[in-house]
Amino acid sequence: PVFVVPVLVLSGVLDSATSVLSAACLTLDGLDGQRYQKIAKAIGAPTDYMDTTVQFLDSCIAGEGGANPNLLDMINATNDTDGATVTMRAKVMGMAVTPLKSVFDALDEATASAKNISIADNPAVQKLIALLIARPVDAMMVANETKIRADERFAPMLAEPSLKVSLVTTARCDNFTQVTVDGSGSNKTLPGVSNFVRGLRKLGTGVVPDPLGATNCTPRVECAAGESSPAC
Repeated sequence: PVFVVPVLVLSGVLDSATSVLSAACLTLDGLDGQRYQKIAKAIGAPTDYMDTTVQFLDSCIAGEGGANPNLLDMINATNDTDGATVTMRAKVMGMAVTPLKSVFDALDEATASAKNISIADNPAVQKLIALLIARPVDAMMVANETKIRADERFAPMLAEPSLKVSLVTTARCDNFTQVTVDGSGSNKTLPGVSNFVRGLRKLGTGVVPDPLGATNCTPRVECAAGESSPAC
């Protein structure tokens, strides 16, 4: 019972508001661009964006020109080239879509003209493949002579003449003869790890298995008893 009076009062207020708002809706129901121009002229409304407003009313309120109008078609802009009035969609198309389309068209044309060209038949590519086959990676991995000479840990090894070959030894087990791909120049032999091991064996009498599990071309050599070489 306490809330009956407030509810009745609120209902009356809402009923009055509904009548006013429904009248506004009825007014908008018949509003289009042409009628707005007459009203704006009569009340002295600003006409700065008259064309855009008229187009908006015709498309969104009056529903002319289709059920799903494009918002960019309702906004007018000035063409930077000749100053003509164009829709915002036309301006965006000219600034972004058209240039991108021309670029992709050029790519399609270039791809079509190169359809019968094979990269594998290119002389430069063939030369690169031949170079990779003729020069294995492990044969191209050579110690850094500058760093080895500067490291005191390797000084005893470099003091032994038969072990100085380590400065030019590759990561390959056997020696590798570097052959020029084009046939020009002289061939060059790069010493492998086995060549370095032969120098080690001159200092020792036996070869024992490496506890670290090294490959067969990098065994562990023990110096012979009484060997006075700095490497030992």
